[in-house]
Amino acid sequence: MKNKFRSFVALLMSLVFVASLSFSFAYAKNYGEYTKDDPEIIQKEEEIAELDKEIQASKEQQAELQKEIDAASEKASALQKQIDLVQSEIDAYNKKINLLNSQINALNNQISNIENNIKETEQKMEEQQVAIEETQKLLGQRLRAMYMTGNISKIEIILDADSFESLLTRLELVAQIAEHDNQIVKELEEEIKELNQMKKELEEKKVQLEANKEQVKSAKSEVEEDKAVVVSKKVDLDSKKATLTKYLSGLSANSKELKNHEATLKAKQEAYEAQIDAMINGISSTGSGSIGSMVWPVSPTSSCWISSPYGYRTMGGESKSFHRGVDICRSGASSGTASIVAAASGKVIYVSAECNHNYPKSYRYQDPHYSTYGNCVFIDHGNGVVTRYGHLSTVSVYNGQTVSAGQKIGVMGCTGYSTGFHLHFEVRINGNTVNPMNYIKLG
Repeated sequence: MKNKFRSFVALLMSLVFVASLSFSFAYAKNYGEYTKDDPEIIQKEEEIAELDKEIQASKEQQAELQKEIDAASEKASALQKQIDLVQSEIDAYNKKINLLNSQINALNNQISNIENNIKETEQKMEEQQVAIEETQKLLGQRLRAMYMTGNISKIEIILDADSFESLLTRLELVAQIAEHDNQIVKELEEEIKELNQMKKELEEKKVQLEANKEQVKSAKSEVEEDKAVVVSKKVDLDSKKATLTKYLSGLSANSKELKNHEATLKAKQEAYEAQIDAMINGISSTGSGSIGSMVWPVSPTSSCWISSPYGYRTMGGESKSFHRGVDICRSGASSGTASIVAAASGKVIYVSAECNHNYPKSYRYQDPHYSTYGNCVFIDHGNGVVTRYGHLSTVSVYNGQTVSAGQKIGVMGCTGYSTGFHLHFEVRINGNTVNPMNYIKLG
């Protein structure tokens, strides 16, 4: 009888043990118990950490290249300005040379006109000289005729008059002949003198114009020499610009290659993180997502503000990927006075508290466990609703713990991929992110 009782007790205890195991399994399944020691998950997270290192190295190389690109671009811009100024100088020289050429052409035209005038004057002088010679010839012939007739004097001509009337006529004729001859000679002399003076003036003007022309030619030569120096300077600047442009092109190619490499690494990392998300979603509750309003996840609520909303965003002029939550800041948070509280009652399904760094970083911190969030807490509120709290300085709950709405779960910090002290707060419904501002309200 005693042995039967012992057997019954042993059987009963076995049944209780089996029942407790079944309850634990059901509990874990229903409430989302997450074991971060799962070898598969640990392997994925280690691979993510290695990818993070490669991404960081790529970012650092990209930053250095960008500095070189910016410096080279600034230098290229300065060179272009200098080239533009030199080109303006060349244009001015070209205009000046064109004006000097016009001036030379005008002087050439004037010289040509004067030379034509001189030729015309010389031709007139030659014609007038012929006329003078003809007149002189006629005068000579008259004198010879008078000589051949006995060199008749004026007295003889007068004495031969047979009457007083004839005498007067002879006297008048002699006077007219003499006056006419003298007038012809005088006019010829005046014309010769006038033509000689005109020729002299034209020759002097021609000499002056030739001198002016030589001065303009000299000025043009100096301008062309100055222009040659400036053109040489521009050629040198163009060469420097071409070299710099080629260098910039090489830098841009390297930059593009690094960005493509970084994008590849980022895609791999996101794929691994998606697998981990899928694992967590696999142990999270599912449902309609109905939960009602939640409490503000930062306490006290005073001096809080949203630094980055839900959705696509741009940081530092660079387009970032979709922001899956909201970033909540609070004045004085760096002193550790901002507590992070559960937005609603639920069960903690994931805790990461191994990130030691807690200061602003402009790049992702290499935390081997969920480096994006740093120290973080995930809470399953049932009905498919899960909230995530990232970048905590310290965590005050443990995995599997049941928490109440408003219960402290940690302190605001700057761990993980964070540029300053704040809380990254997410709300997910059946694994999909939604805008947290539809569930929480400040005040």
